[in-house]
Amino acid sequence: MEWVKYLASADAERILGSTGTVIPAMHGLQEEWVSSLPALDLQVFLDAVDYSFPVPNPKAGPEWGNDVDATLVEAWSGGIPRDEVCARVDEAADAALKAG
Repeated sequence: MEWVKYLASADAERILGSTGTVIPAMHGLQEEWVSSLPALDLQVFLDAVDYSFPVPNPKAGPEWGNDVDATLVEAWSGGIPRDEVCARVDEAADAALKAG
């Protein structure tokens, strides 16, 4: 339990941020993450919070997510031409939403 408490602490969040591993979840600790990889414009991810919104969570969300993930993995490995990726993702999402 002590390890879990540490992982949720500001100290652990600072390590994650300063090493560029992940955006710290604790408010106020993100700047170290932004500066951790100066060659990348990581600030864009923090700025996106102002206009972002949660992904809808329909009843068929898990099935949709799994199908979309599988399609993206296939695309990133070169199995699907990039101009077909969006059509395949749309098709998988529509099928899952209609079934749900």
